[in-house]
Amino acid sequence: MIGLGLSIKKTKSAKKATPIFDNASVVYSVRKPDMTTSWTNAALQVRRSSDDATAYVFYDNDGFISDSSLISTSSNTSPDVTTLSTWMGSDDLFVRSWYGVTPNNTIDTNKVMLQTTNANQPQLADAGTIITKSSYPMVNFLGGTCEMTCTANSVLNSGSEFTIFSLTHNDTANSGGSILSTRNVTGGVNDRFLLLNNRSNANSGLIKNSAGTTVTTTLDYQRDQSDQRIQTTHVTSSAINTYLDGAINDTLAWSGSYTNDILRFGAQYSNLTPLSGGIQEIAIFAGDYTSLNSRVNNSMVNSFKILPIILEATNLASAVNSHGVAWLYVYKATDYPVVTTSKDYFGFYSTDHHTSTGGIYYFECDTPRLEGFTGNTLIWDGYQAEYPWLMVIPTAESGLVTDTVFIYFHTSTADPANSGDQLTHVITHPGGDLTAGTWTDRGVIVPSEGTEDHTGYGKVWKRGVGDYIMQHKWGTVGVNADVYDYKVSTSPDGLVWTRETQFSGADFGTDGWNTPHGLEVISNNGYAIIRDLATPRKLSIVTVDQYNIPQTLVKNVYTMNYTPGGGNITAYFESGYAYIYIRAGADGDTIYYLKKISISEYL
Repeated sequence: MIGLGLSIKKTKSAKKATPIFDNASVVYSVRKPDMTTSWTNAALQVRRSSDDATAYVFYDNDGFISDSSLISTSSNTSPDVTTLSTWMGSDDLFVRSWYGVTPNNTIDTNKVMLQTTNANQPQLADAGTIITKSSYPMVNFLGGTCEMTCTANSVLNSGSEFTIFSLTHNDTANSGGSILSTRNVTGGVNDRFLLLNNRSNANSGLIKNSAGTTVTTTLDYQRDQSDQRIQTTHVTSSAINTYLDGAINDTLAWSGSYTNDILRFGAQYSNLTPLSGGIQEIAIFAGDYTSLNSRVNNSMVNSFKILPIILEATNLASAVNSHGVAWLYVYKATDYPVVTTSKDYFGFYSTDHHTSTGGIYYFECDTPRLEGFTGNTLIWDGYQAEYPWLMVIPTAESGLVTDTVFIYFHTSTADPANSGDQLTHVITHPGGDLTAGTWTDRGVIVPSEGTEDHTGYGKVWKRGVGDYIMQHKWGTVGVNADVYDYKVSTSPDGLVWTRETQFSGADFGTDGWNTPHGLEVISNNGYAIIRDLATPRKLSIVTVDQYNIPQTLVKNVYTMNYTPGGGNITAYFESGYAYIYIRAGADGDTIYYLKKISISEYL
């Protein structure tokens, strides 16, 4: 794609930003919170199932709870040389104390979450293995009577302004999932503040005042592929606000007062709507700290390697919801001055194997994360039209009179122009507003040869003036050639193509590389990001030749938790980063995840 901006320059270091948790009242986390004064005390006290012995657990050298964390059986301020793995053996571990990390590196006994009843303790390890979510530890609440409590935190008093950032997971569909509450006993109207990871009716922050009136905001979150949820909740004396990606997503007024007589994790009170799932981080701030929303979110995403959902069915044109979106491409508007947009980014997607006509859709958004996603304008349909690929080709090269915007795509065997095959077509447009004006069908540009019946999935790159190359499929539908084998064609104008060479993705690595389905070239610099055909799928950086044919593996950069039928990728490159859009599931699935990587880390 264009506008990659991949040159890495060393510049004079800017003043380091204040660590994000320096002004927190308290942070409960399985990672060491970012603070100026580093926390050196214990993070947890755990109980061993075989003998009920306890040990204090300290953050490891990477700042997490892990097998290599040092422990102490006697001190919560100084570890010995024994590792958690050695002490744990093959036992289960349960959490007796969760230390609230404070900016002054001092244990405040009023901020230590406790559960002294063995049967009610959340779990850290199962049969000698630390319980994880997306490969990172969590304190796993088991529902029922499982909870932890400590002295009420005055920051959460009724009438006070406070902000809470949380990273949690609720295992149970259609359940309330209480993360945090401020009510100790039942009786009366049970007034309280409550924070939920609610998978039942999408509630998040809840206030029930002393008069019995309930105010509940919707659950606004950054959710990832394993249903972890990052939430930001801001409460004032008159409103409760939930945030998403740095902006208010829901706000509701409330009045009156509520009770704050305890801090409880894992349930409301008397085991009401208990959490069956994990808590990885809860940070409590006095006052309005929503300005930290993006920094905290990014910190959680990067530290816990969260793969956030950025596109769901509700974002898409209703006509495509049941047919899946497999080929989503994002472009920066300033890189395409011939295109007129109302937002900073635009793009295209198509249906996938649409059972009726299929279609190519235009959208716009504010960022590469698809924030502000809008549009969903159908620009071309018919015969399962899919896999749109954008190019801008000057009229001086194409020979066209006005049209400079090209979209390559393929259609099904039902297209009369295809003579019973699946073939690559191109449509062109003069530019400006791509949802208006005329798209002109230039017909089949890569016809089948010999026994071929599929030349689709064409991707085009410009190597120089009047020098374009395309990778596209060749072979017979339904056999290996349909999965692995591709040809390269060249063109001086983007319209008339000549076959040059062919290759097989099966030749590269044990599992084969999926090209051009899963090939994204990095700025024509001899490298590409590619998806293999293994189970689960892997993303890798590879070298490519003059035809962008993969040559050698540089490094595997990410393993996707997807089996065949899912894991299709597209990518956008900007300022040294690759924004990789990953489609999960098979046909009919309309969920996209984002994996952002720094190219300079690997090249």
